[in-house]
Amino acid sequence: MKICVLGANSAIALACIERWAQAGHSLYLVARNGEALKRNSQDLSVRYDRPFPSEIMDLDLLDQHEAVLARAAAALQGLDLVFMAHGALGNQTQDQTNWPAIHANLTTNFLSCASLATHAATFFEQQGHGSIAVIGSVAGDRGRPSNYIYGSGKGALAIFL
Repeated sequence: MKICVLGANSAIALACIERWAQAGHSLYLVARNGEALKRNSQDLSVRYDRPFPSEIMDLDLLDQHEAVLARAAAALQGLDLVFMAHGALGNQTQDQTNWPAIHANLTTNFLSCASLATHAATFFEQQGHGSIAVIGSVAGDRGRPSNYIYGSGKGALAIFL
């Protein structure tokens, strides 16, 4: 299987990457933190004796989503799965009176995922096959005063998906 992992430095993504690498799947890793991404992809390459192409990208840059998926498909010579494991909890107490911080949180936790899912769905529809998997959060299932910004983004994502 040929898999593009978005948010490849998250703990959940790394656990999945490890299993997929063990099973021999081809992976294209995308993450914001370049230092951690380089370290993780090099470690995988050494342990599994094959390349793990990677790309540094801030997934909040919505206008770059179609291109990153195209680069993943080109590097892997196809694409079967897009796996999204990115997100940001933020700081509810600090952010709740700061609209730019709320907007940034909603961009990361909802808009970027909705955009990526839309581009992936279009790509897979044209290709004739493919799957999209997205890590959500129980915080999106019910509103809570302690994290309603994060929860509303994840709730919107769950409804969108």
